[in-house]
Amino acid sequence: MGDRPWCVMNQRHPTRTVTDARGYEVELDQGIADLVLACWDADIRTLQCCEDYHGLGYAWLVLAAPADLARLLAVVSEHDPDESALFWRLTDHDADAPDTITPEAPGQWRYRLLATLDATQDGTGSPAACRSWGFVVSVEFPTSDIPFVTERLGSAADHRS
Repeated sequence: MGDRPWCVMNQRHPTRTVTDARGYEVELDQGIADLVLACWDADIRTLQCCEDYHGLGYAWLVLAAPADLARLLAVVSEHDPDESALFWRLTDHDADAPDTITPEAPGQWRYRLLATLDATQDGTGSPAACRSWGFVVSVEFPTSDIPFVTERLGSAADHRS
């Protein structure tokens, strides 16, 4: 990640200034700031965030690596009283028909894998000379899940202490 802060964002919503683990001051959307701080406490690295991405009722996080998403999902789905409902919203399968993929069920979490290229590896900054690929992952989830996800991450951090 070089010298980049752990979370940068497009500033469309009211923000709150926080300090990340590297000492950078970062502006976070107020509505998702506690969730991002809870991610950091759980060693889940964030790169970007938005409390209501494009005003569509979905929060948005870009995580530094697929492993960060795996940690987030493991924490969020743990010990839920209605595990099957949450589990099915985290996946693209229908709870009533597990072999059926439902790409856009209500409240479903959505994911994108984004390829990144380190164009600085040879010192020239030329993408043509670069062979270092990486991946970040974005997750969108209903804004109504923000308090639950924040609480779940906080509980996980409490158990680690």
